[in-house]
Amino acid sequence: MKFSETLSNEDREAICRETSTASSPRPSFYTMMVLSGIIASYGLLTNSTSVVIGAMLVAPLMTPIIGSALSLVISDRRMLRNASFAELSGVVLTFLIGILIGLVSFNVELGDEILSRTHPSPYDVIIALAAGFAGAYSTINSRFNANLTGVAIATSLVPPLTASGLCVSQQEYGLALGAFLLFFSNFLAIQLAGITTFLWHGFAQVHVTRNPLLISRAVISLLLLGAVSVYLTHSMLGLLAEQNFRRQLDRIVRQEVQQRMGARLATLSFEQDRDGGKSVMAVVMTPQEFLASEVAKVEKLIETQVKEHIHLVIRSVLSRDTSAEGQVFLSSSERENLMAKEESALFLEKATQVLSEHLQQVAGAKLVEIRREDTSEVKNIVVSVSTPTAIPPEQVAKLQLVLQQALDKDIRLVVRSILTKDADAMRYLYEPTPLPKEETVEKPLSGDALAFHQTLEAFLQNALPRLVKGSGLIEFTYRPGGTKDTVTRLLVTVRTPRNYSSTEVRLLQKRLQAEINTNIKVVVRSVVGIDTDESGYLTDQQKKDSIATIPVRN
Repeated sequence: MKFSETLSNEDREAICRETSTASSPRPSFYTMMVLSGIIASYGLLTNSTSVVIGAMLVAPLMTPIIGSALSLVISDRRMLRNASFAELSGVVLTFLIGILIGLVSFNVELGDEILSRTHPSPYDVIIALAAGFAGAYSTINSRFNANLTGVAIATSLVPPLTASGLCVSQQEYGLALGAFLLFFSNFLAIQLAGITTFLWHGFAQVHVTRNPLLISRAVISLLLLGAVSVYLTHSMLGLLAEQNFRRQLDRIVRQEVQQRMGARLATLSFEQDRDGGKSVMAVVMTPQEFLASEVAKVEKLIETQVKEHIHLVIRSVLSRDTSAEGQVFLSSSERENLMAKEESALFLEKATQVLSEHLQQVAGAKLVEIRREDTSEVKNIVVSVSTPTAIPPEQVAKLQLVLQQALDKDIRLVVRSILTKDADAMRYLYEPTPLPKEETVEKPLSGDALAFHQTLEAFLQNALPRLVKGSGLIEFTYRPGGTKDTVTRLLVTVRTPRNYSSTEVRLLQKRLQAEINTNIKVVVRSVVGIDTDESGYLTDQQKKDSIATIPVRN
């Protein structure tokens, strides 16, 4: 089986004459180039595939490429000049037509027909190589001349040139470069395929000394085609990675959005950040806006699965579809859950209002967070409060009673005190005024004052552990004088497993007044913290006996 046509010298000469005439720059060539450029431009603007195909049929741009390939093989410099000039002038003319039509046209949109030609791939190079072989073979064999029409449709020459011009008119230079690369890779592939075909059919023998122009031109074209193919392969891999990222992103965001009843993902887009991450914008149709904590959860989930740093923004477009029977796209169970969530939101909103009003009575207290942790028996409301002093159970009981009267008698309130201190330039705010320095005992005691001090110390060391198990005396201060007639205010600092309540302080004060027979005011400063072993809380003496006596060795 022969894969090449048997051609006589007369056949080769006739093919050379016909190809030289067809690839020369003639008025008919430029007329068809102008018409094909106009048809292609408006076909791309109207996003019409059939019109773009019509431009491919009219365009004669492939003929001078085949002519230049043949001229290189047979070393016909005149044919090479004519074919190269026709090709170059046709390219410039088509490119300028695309720019001009893009500038004078109104409402220019870069549709799919344009964008599909701005991201070439190695597949386009393979198509162009096959089309180049087919075009050269049709030129050699007169029986297949009619197939040049199909070859013109298969190759993409005029449409990417006009697409590049249209993109330049809209200042989309990156897209314009992509479209021009598509034309350039097709041009190189067709020329190399034509050279190979003509050599295969015996139009010339390859000798560097006899035809250096052919060798140099073919090598340059081959290197350029290789470089373009590598670039297109890299671009295609990047595009595939981007498409894979988009699919993963769409799947994750859609699944998370659909977990919210009545919410639907409308659009999803992303762009590359300068720091290497990606900014993602998701537009969601939802009956309730997404909170920052929910967005952070979805963002962390995406980063975990796609292994990339992203910054997610969810634009909540509040929307509810409703029919006569209720909200559309919701099952009965979803509708019940939605109603339960709305009821819970209203419940917490009312509870927040009530608590905020009554917490104003506590100096420096601010409501930080409120949530429900219901059980089958009771509605638990857990509240976090920023406060300079812990809110005691007595105050919590009052707040709980207020909530029960305003909302539901089954409410159980739990207050979590987050101890904070606010200060200005003078002092800590929201704290009791400390005892003046001159009221504290600073001089050595003696006589009755010393006896009174020792009695007071012994009473406190004995009474404090009885009131709160595990607590112990750290220090105490009072007015100078040291007698039962002059002491009116006592500040006791206590290490304790928990804060002393007002009831416990009141009981301590009552017992102390009975012990020393004077009207004394007691203030307890709780320092929360206690040592514990397997038997329970340790007193200071126990710690000395069991811990301090153990030697420490390096």
